[in-house]
Amino acid sequence: MSNILLTGGLGFIGSHVFLKLHSLGFNPVIIDNLSNTSLDKINLIESITKNKIDFYNIDIADTSALESVLLRHKIQDIFHFAGFKSVSESVENPLKYYANNVSKSITFLKTISDLNIKRLIFSSSATVYGKPEYLPLDEVHKTNPYNPYGETKLMFENICKKYCLSNPEFKFISLRYFNPIGSHESGIIGESIHEQANNIMPIILKTYLKIQDAIHIYGDDYDTKDGTGVRDYIHIDDLVEGHLYAFNNLDKLKGYNVFNLGTSNGFSVYDLIKSFEKVSRKNLPVVIKKRRDGDLAEIYADSSKAKEILKWSAKKKLDDMTFSALIWADKYRQLINK
Repeated sequence: MSNILLTGGLGFIGSHVFLKLHSLGFNPVIIDNLSNTSLDKINLIESITKNKIDFYNIDIADTSALESVLLRHKIQDIFHFAGFKSVSESVENPLKYYANNVSKSITFLKTISDLNIKRLIFSSSATVYGKPEYLPLDEVHKTNPYNPYGETKLMFENICKKYCLSNPEFKFISLRYFNPIGSHESGIIGESIHEQANNIMPIILKTYLKIQDAIHIYGDDYDTKDGTGVRDYIHIDDLVEGHLYAFNNLDKLKGYNVFNLGTSNGFSVYDLIKSFEKVSRKNLPVVIKKRRDGDLAEIYADSSKAKEILKWSAKKKLDDMTFSALIWADKYRQLINK
């Protein structure tokens, strides 16, 4: 099996893709500068794989170090997960996001181009669409990001689109994620709980673990079925499968390609909380707060293109997602109580 490079491979999504590739007999290699994670993640991954992993603590813009890894492992395929990921932080510090997510990725792209690496799968986001003009969102919907984070994702997509036009042999797939939640089946790794949480699931888990007093819901007066925001939550396992299906289709696809990865269903914040309360058999306190600037009322995917071309579709139900998150939270409780 071939060696595959994962940039930012110790993060939430990258680590789950690593485990899937490893289980299938591939040799995934991780580079990560630890800006969004820590070395502890290596021990957790190795406790699942029962093998040492190939990990390099380097930045994607460190050209000489990156070239050394690419040549040593004879890399021809790359999953590019590296990047800052907080929407709110990107609004507060946009230059940090443009410098890291765009400038460094350009340097990275030049490095792999110089080494004649022609296959890249990119971790993008539904935030590239901005405010929906219609729902569900398909890939032909106009792109108009409403925050710097989304802009950085779209900018790198457009850079790669132009690069593909000038380099016909280069194959690029951008996977636009909606809202991944859940954990690995082992319960050993999952979405970060200890970091400052902006997403709703870590906030639910913090409340369940009594790390914070209540779930904060930012706005219950949206024009939705129950007044709370509606999102397309997707199980991390389904998202990982989407990466595998994209990888398996690289040979037949040409140039620049983009696919939504979502369930094509919208769930409200209350739907998510009720599902978690159901699987955990616990009622959780809720506090309603005012809307946050930039939050949208409703957004969910049309993933029919991925189904038609990649032969992929999400399988997990909402209760599967919240139960998976519950298992991870209980494992996390055991770790912090040791």
